[in-house]
Amino acid sequence: AINKFCLVADVSKQVPKLRNKNYSDFAISNAEWEQLRLIHEVLDEPRAAQAAFSSEKYSTVWRTIPTLECLQERWEIMVKEPKFAKISFAIEAGLEKLRKWYKAVDDSDMYFICLALDPTYKIEYTKQNWDNHHHQNGMVAFRKTFDTYAEQYEPKTTKQAVAAQSTQITISRGYASAFAQRAVVARLETGKILHNPQHELDDYLEAPLKDPDKITDAIAWWGIHSSQYPILSRLAHDYLAIQGSAVASERAFSSGGRTGTALRNQLAGKTFEALQILKSGYRDGVISAAQEAEEYSKHGSDDS
Repeated sequence: AINKFCLVADVSKQVPKLRNKNYSDFAISNAEWEQLRLIHEVLDEPRAAQAAFSSEKYSTVWRTIPTLECLQERWEIMVKEPKFAKISFAIEAGLEKLRKWYKAVDDSDMYFICLALDPTYKIEYTKQNWDNHHHQNGMVAFRKTFDTYAEQYEPKTTKQAVAAQSTQITISRGYASAFAQRAVVARLETGKILHNPQHELDDYLEAPLKDPDKITDAIAWWGIHSSQYPILSRLAHDYLAIQGSAVASERAFSSGGRTGTALRNQLAGKTFEALQILKSGYRDGVISAAQEAEEYSKHGSDDS
């Protein structure tokens, strides 16, 4: 289409004339088309990386290290291939920029910790892909952060737990269920007090890796396993909530712009917030318009 336009535009009466130029001057040769195809192939790598962040519904910060290292490896392979010789200088420039970003990641312990807190990877990725020195540095930072959270974790004493449980238990499983629960809670809380925090971290790291096809939301996984790993779950909820890119926040601002238009500039703050949460719920599949309509239909028929 571009070639055809450049060839016929100069003689077409429907196309405005250029001043001191012809459209044919911008025709792209076969050699230039080949070079553009190579550039497209090179740029397709960061495009795919960005798409992985922007399409994800859940936290993406754990992706940062593998994404940068994968992109760097792909470009390093390309720059050595003969077919990319003509644009190798551009790939080298991209690698130099990529190394700057990678150094910024290396300056923060957050990325290693977030990767380690993903139950489908843990520390296996860095153990296999990093040299021992950098891997051990990451482990030291991970354990140090864990110790900080462990110091803040103070389980209730047995008497406090029993007193709290006494006021919360309701008879929901038959006669004497509340009475029996009061006896069990003391054992549970005593176990927490005697629990060695370092054993929790070691147990998590030594446990088998989880199937990535079955775990799409690592934060939800930590919520389910918060009783098994009470300290790590607190750390995970703080760290894994960090976004790996600005895509999510930019999307939120764009969505807000479509809600607060010039025709709806008198929305109260609470109304605006409720609309944004509602839109997010529909988009992420937390709520379904079809399901709500069906439930409303059933409710209406019951009332009638």
